Amino acid sequence: MRSEVADPLAQDLAVEEAEIQSHLESVDVCPICGDADFNVQGIARTIHPESEISAQLMECRACSHWFITPTPTQEALVSLYSRGSPYVVGREWKGIKKGLSIPERYIVGQESRTSRQHCKYLEIGIGAGLLFDYFKDRGYECVGVEPGAWARNGPGLVNDIEDLEDSYYDLVVMADVLEHVRDPLGMVRFVSQRMKSGTLYACFPNNQSLRAKWAKSNWRMVRPFGHLHFFSKQSLTIMFESNGFRLADLRKTDRVDFCLRSLLWPPHQSVVRMFMLPTQRLWGDQWIVQAEKTL
Repeated sequence: MRSEVADPLAQDLAVEEAEIQSHLESVDVCPICGDADFNVQGIARTIHPESEISAQLMECRACSHWFITPTPTQEALVSLYSRGSPYVVGREWKGIKKGLSIPERYIVGQESRTSRQHCKYLEIGIGAGLLFDYFKDRGYECVGVEPGAWARNGPGLVNDIEDLEDSYYDLVVMADVLEHVRDPLGMVRFVSQRMKSGTLYACFPNNQSLRAKWAKSNWRMVRPFGHLHFFSKQSLTIMFESNGFRLADLRKTDRVDFCLRSLLWPPHQSVVRMFMLPTQRLWGDQWIVQAEKTL
């Protein structure tokens, strides 16, 4: 009976692996600065728990950007996200969150200090939609993009950036997005072309964190083919400034927050979590960026 169950699953995996392999393309120059001089940081298996496909983690010697090679084409990535493939989405993610993340709370805090009115808001990668709903309730004219299989339907929501209407936006958010796309520089350029002025918020992995430097390809953020890019201060500066943005604020944080219950439960993890709490800002696995459109 066990083999009868396993065989169809193995066949499905073989079919998906063959499809993935047919859409993999090597990355021959740095996706940020275009340099072709790299260091190999290590080999990483994909996040699919049953797959044997692996990829190299590379570091650009010119701008210290880290990236995965080979990677699926952008069209293939969109298709993988649209069906919730375990090659790009961890099994723990169901498109549901109970509260805003640290970067999202930072964005809310920053925007609460502004006096924006009649704001046109674009969020690329709305995920669970908590931040999108917050700004919608605030009265902003909201447009969202989400290709994931958990995407919901509703006014102003589309599955792909190609489906966006030609328009200009005053406020753009890309929270945990740029590490997922094949061409992050092109994504920032796409956003820049749709802003005359205004603010862009983004957050993404920081390859200069303590954990990244120690673990390299074993770093928790290295998750092919979900995460493809890991940014240095130099590479993120190039990415934004070359597209007409001025960095108004740049800070490090950890991508996971802790509530009181999470410090106590489950019990076998409580000691580790209590130790991690005062050090999570020091680890700084994630950048938070506030950039202002200047051109």
